[in-house]
Amino acid sequence: MERPPAKVIVNSKYDWVRILGIIAICLLLFSVLIIRNVAWAIIVVILVGAGFVALRDRFIEPLFWERPEVHFYSWPLTLGSQTSVDYVRRRRRGSASEGPVEGWVAVTCTEEATYSIGTNTYTDKATAFVDRFDVHGQKTSDEVRIPLVVSIPVHAGAPTMSKPNNEIRWDLATRLSGVTSRNSDASFRLSVAAVLTDQADRAGGSSI
Repeated sequence: MERPPAKVIVNSKYDWVRILGIIAICLLLFSVLIIRNVAWAIIVVILVGAGFVALRDRFIEPLFWERPEVHFYSWPLTLGSQTSVDYVRRRRRGSASEGPVEGWVAVTCTEEATYSIGTNTYTDKATAFVDRFDVHGQKTSDEVRIPLVVSIPVHAGAPTMSKPNNEIRWDLATRLSGVTSRNSDASFRLSVAAVLTDQADRAGGSSI
């Protein structure tokens, strides 16, 4: 029996190409209604058809696949913690062809500091930590499930900029091939508590 996850996070990355493509096609179709010139109407229809063919994978994919999820079996995340995670993407309808899935996963910690000098406001950004690793899995007829292990280092996540209003952000990004006919990208916002685990304390980790 599958154990329930402690936390489920849904993909937060929007497919702006698909969104803008839908808007453009709708505008072109609307223009057909107001164009009285038959020749221009034919050109618009051809453009709409070409756009749909070029972006067909992006339009069709959401009809058959749910949005990607990551299932954490230990939550909340803390500095020095390590937890088992499943990348899950379920089939919405129909059956998928079975086959291998491969790609990479990246856990990143970025820092953003906003400050003012006189009447001007500035924002500095820096990448404090990146852990990228390759993954391999299998696609079944109804889902893709890839087991992962996510580790949060003890010394990551502390502010490195000597400026006020620092924001620490953790993300988990994935890029997989073999799920659909194109690369499947996803991004998940993580919450990491700025406290050490008991294991990290015993190992002599320094607090922040």
